[in-house]
Amino acid sequence: MGWAVLLVVGYVLYAGALFVMQDRVVWPRHMIPAVDAPSLDAYGIEQMWVDIGGGERVEAWYLRGRVLDGDVNQRRPLVVMAHGNAELIDDHINRMLNYRDLGVSSLMVEYRGYGRSDGSPGQGAIVDDTAKALEMVLQRPEVDRARLIYHGRSIGGGVVCALAERIEPSAMILESSFTSAAGMATRFGVPGFLLRSPFRNDRVVKGFAGPILLLHGTRDEIIPVEHARRLKAMAKHGTLIEQDAGHNDYPRDAAKMWEDIEGWMVAEGL
Repeated sequence: MGWAVLLVVGYVLYAGALFVMQDRVVWPRHMIPAVDAPSLDAYGIEQMWVDIGGGERVEAWYLRGRVLDGDVNQRRPLVVMAHGNAELIDDHINRMLNYRDLGVSSLMVEYRGYGRSDGSPGQGAIVDDTAKALEMVLQRPEVDRARLIYHGRSIGGGVVCALAERIEPSAMILESSFTSAAGMATRFGVPGFLLRSPFRNDRVVKGFAGPILLLHGTRDEIIPVEHARRLKAMAKHGTLIEQDAGHNDYPRDAAKMWEDIEGWMVAEGL
């Protein structure tokens, strides 16, 4: 057997192994220890459950934004947040509190198979669950449907972009995210068409007319900052803010990030 044949056979075996194992790589929930639910009452967070069929359900959290002008009937913006693939909603309580202090309500839906949620993760399933929870929250009288914002971190950027194809937001924040998961796969020599969760952020960003805030670390070793720069070039109305940070330590200056988010929201009338 010649070297060329051996290389082809080796590549096919490599690609096949990655295809079989891709869900454990893309969704490494097996590496995240199970945790008990925190005491949400202390934060004012409401726990919700979304029925996914077969007697299974996924967890979601909702936190109402603070009243800023004394009007308890004030309608507030709503941000839908989606976290990274090695995180839980439990890791982002402070983010919900930061949005609350800005007068913005927030919703987070746990991915299937993560934390206390049942099922197995995947692009279609996670977007289905998030859309169901969002439709429930959009019925609340304090939510301003005209100021709906999506905020996705890392693979969560893919979740919110895919969600935007179903329920269009007013604006999006993509933090440490990629042009597409399919594009990321090519870094490892794997054809993008083999991915079950391709997450085509590039396609969504190109077609989105609303404002997009891109946040990224210049030293990101997992999703290089060039992804954010390419998304900025694709966006009709994009703003890119970079920090001296990697992927897992972004943002190194959290106060600056929240100042940037607040300033962007004010400038865009959100």
